[in-house]
Amino acid sequence: MIAASAVQAKWGDAQRLIFQNSHNASEVIVNLPNLMEFCKVVGVEGNTVIVGVQAPLYLEKLNDNVRVKWVERAISNVTNTKDLRVRYILMSEAENFSSNEDNNLSDDPLIQEGLGLGGQIREED
Repeated sequence: MIAASAVQAKWGDAQRLIFQNSHNASEVIVNLPNLMEFCKVVGVEGNTVIVGVQAPLYLEKLNDNVRVKWVERAISNVTNTKDLRVRYILMSEAENFSSNEDNNLSDDPLIQEGLGLGGQIREED
């Protein structure tokens, strides 16, 4: 399983990949990188990346099947992870995922690397 923070770190790369390949695509895809600006990866459940969206209008547009497939392929490509899926939710529903991500810091490869180099996780006061 990949950590949500690892996918979020590559989100911009996925946007660029879609932009670079959208010139031959349908009009639905041309504005997809712009729509992705209003998203934040909030969690991962198995191979499904949970993406929070700021407004219902963006949620509706991003849930288009063609757009979903393009985002799935792009994030799978940039994270070198096979067969990732995407599920969009409103940011107002994302609180459950944010707290779970904070509790699972040990699953984050970047955190693991830092700990391996002698770093420590400390609670903020």
